[in-house]
Amino acid sequence: MSDHTASVTPSSTPGSQKTVANLLSEMSAEMAEFDVFFRNTKSSPGKASRLALEEAEQDLVRRSGENLLGILTKLQCACECSTVDAYTEKVFTDVANSWKDEKETTRFQKAMTDFIPSFWPKALQKK
Repeated sequence: MSDHTASVTPSSTPGSQKTVANLLSEMSAEMAEFDVFFRNTKSSPGKASRLALEEAEQDLVRRSGENLLGILTKLQCACECSTVDAYTEKVFTDVANSWKDEKETTRFQKAMTDFIPSFWPKALQKK
């Protein structure tokens, strides 16, 4: 499990604890990828880096294979929605604490609010 999820203790049934922990680790890794694209737009401003950031936001949610929407959906199969929200809030907070720019945190929250409003925790939603 990554450092970002080390303090999140899955409280679901014993058989699914490993699955939940793995999903939280994947969630952390997916969110952490955003930082590279955001920093690129800061260091190399322009249309190409802005488009790469926008594509990264969409890919994070929709790309085939592992994506944030899939992870959240799988977590909802293993946990109560309120538990999934609490896990997501904790993982996001841990990941966002490593980001250097408050604008990055807000940008990420806005993107997730736009792309997956029904799955993104209300406490993290930004308009």
